[in-house]
Amino acid sequence: MTAACAAVSNGSMSQRHAAKCHGVPRATLQKILDGKTYCGAKPGKKPVLKEQEIKLVDYAVQRASLGIGFGKKQFFDYATKLAAKHKYKFKNGKPSEKWWRLLKKRHDRMRLRRPEPTAAVRHMCMDRSKVGSYFKSLEGLLQKTALSDKPQQVWNMDETGVQLEHKPRRILAQKGTKYLHARTSGNRETITVIACVNAAGDKIPPHIIAKGTTSRALHGFDLRSAPEGSTWSVSSTGWTKQGIAQLWFEKSFLPNIGKERPQILILDGHDSHNFVEFIELAQENQIEIVELPAHTSHWLQPCDRTLFKPFKDAYNNYCQELMNAFPGTVISHSNFCGLLAKAWEKAITTANAQSGFRACGIFPFNPEQIPEEAYLPNTLYATENEANTAGRSQPTETMLPEVGEQTVNCLDEVTAEDDVSLIGSIDTSHLLQMEEMDTSIANINVSFSDFDHVTTDQPNNTTTANTVGQPQPCPPDLALHAVEVSLRPEKLDQYREAYVKNMHLLNDHIYVTWKSYRDQCSMQESARPTVDDQIQPHDPTCASFETVLTNSTSLSLAAENDAMEIQAQPYDPTCSYQSSVQAHSTPRSAMQILEPISVNKLTTDEPDSDSDILVMPKPHIRKKSVRKQQDKFFILTSAEAYAAKVRQKEEKRRQKSKRNSGKKNGRN
Repeated sequence: MTAACAAVSNGSMSQRHAAKCHGVPRATLQKILDGKTYCGAKPGKKPVLKEQEIKLVDYAVQRASLGIGFGKKQFFDYATKLAAKHKYKFKNGKPSEKWWRLLKKRHDRMRLRRPEPTAAVRHMCMDRSKVGSYFKSLEGLLQKTALSDKPQQVWNMDETGVQLEHKPRRILAQKGTKYLHARTSGNRETITVIACVNAAGDKIPPHIIAKGTTSRALHGFDLRSAPEGSTWSVSSTGWTKQGIAQLWFEKSFLPNIGKERPQILILDGHDSHNFVEFIELAQENQIEIVELPAHTSHWLQPCDRTLFKPFKDAYNNYCQELMNAFPGTVISHSNFCGLLAKAWEKAITTANAQSGFRACGIFPFNPEQIPEEAYLPNTLYATENEANTAGRSQPTETMLPEVGEQTVNCLDEVTAEDDVSLIGSIDTSHLLQMEEMDTSIANINVSFSDFDHVTTDQPNNTTTANTVGQPQPCPPDLALHAVEVSLRPEKLDQYREAYVKNMHLLNDHIYVTWKSYRDQCSMQESARPTVDDQIQPHDPTCASFETVLTNSTSLSLAAENDAMEIQAQPYDPTCSYQSSVQAHSTPRSAMQILEPISVNKLTTDEPDSDSDILVMPKPHIRKKSVRKQQDKFFILTSAEAYAAKVRQKEEKRRQKSKRNSGKKNGRN
């Protein structure tokens, strides 16, 4: 089409001849030449949302990456609200299925997918700083033990649960079938399997934990069909416990890792292997225990990354094959060991084990193997301390009432390491005409960080008409009050106790600032003659008012018809606060809004006009809970468990024969 248009434009061909030579429709060629359409235009109507469509797709994809994605119905609701806001209209008032199909064609990066269920606590704990500390400790341990090039001595242990009721796999069936069934055992009993592999791909025989309280719980299993060298235990729930982990370490792990020392064992923080006796036993045998950060095993544990999913898939496949081949058979204790052995040999391979250590950045050591998307869901959460700190120390802006010309520059930067005052001096000239205002001031909400990085020029203490509008020093008692109200009560009590004991908390910059103002207030109180000498009855600079300072967001004071309103203003570090010059000296009866004026328009991002509909959730404050329990257990090999089973059968046979002989003697 482009060549045909060029040929006609050059005058070398007519429209009919160009359409015939280049094989394009003549009518389309004529429309392009007339300017009614363009090359590459797609047929059909234009999308309803136009450019807002891309924003909507980006919003859905971003929420999915955070673990809070929404489905098709919610997507339609957002599209309807967005169209109504921009005065677009869908047919029948809502998006249709045709619109949905065409949308997926226009944006092929978005598809309906079923997410993998992940506990919310895992999103909370996948913190970049915690993971970084873990890798730093692991690197130091590898260098200390000289095991960076010895993958056969770096192990990972983890447990997983296998149910007797398997998960059916996909099957071939009639298209459009409404009800599709697959046979399962219906027994949801969970059996725990402990796996342990090293970075070289070697594996230790599995340890199997059945539900029960005595060794009789193992008699229903075909123990001779279990994987070679496997060991067994029982627990009341079928899950691992502290005593079982210690027995596994002594009877299964140590005999299978060789005599080389030291060695490293990486495991999660589960209660079953996170107790003093287990750690002491490891130290005695020169085994270095590395505990993963809590609830991060889905990204940092090799067994979880590359072993357990193929293992469970293989187990489900073998279960389904067995039940399909023998319709009268169900999965039970009698055939579990055989199915487990097949799945174990197929999934727990050298290649999968090596891939797990590589994906977790353990061997070869590479923390960059953890992708950036692993940390995205954590941005939705914040610890309680982080939330309080953000509320107190985040830079905010305060809109103060104006009387004369004033400009306070907010561009100065001070690092956290500088031992400087958080509050220098502020413009107090706005207090001159407060008594003559009709509007009474009850609360002025500001934050002590609003006074940060301002001019430190100290004017004369005498306030005259010539100094109106010039920067005035902030009174130390007001600055001290600002800091104290912004602190939590328990933190303020700690500061006061440290002040009385003359302690030096140099790392706490807020304490240093609070202490400096406390010292200034003490000096002023000792040098202050009387209250009457400070405040004269008719001094216009001494307006009586109450200032309440909070750690809220930035506030501005606006007055309309002598009524005060508090409006939230965003913080912009590249702005100056300016007020207009008033030529007359008449006191003002209202306060204007001081809007932040950006001094760098080119780099300032404009606010999103659709943020009221496409709202991202705020961080959630989390709290921790601790639970711990301890029991005693035993461990048996498959051969020992089978021998116990045989002995019990012989004992039952002897008891039965003894009872029968007793009955015969009684008859005689």
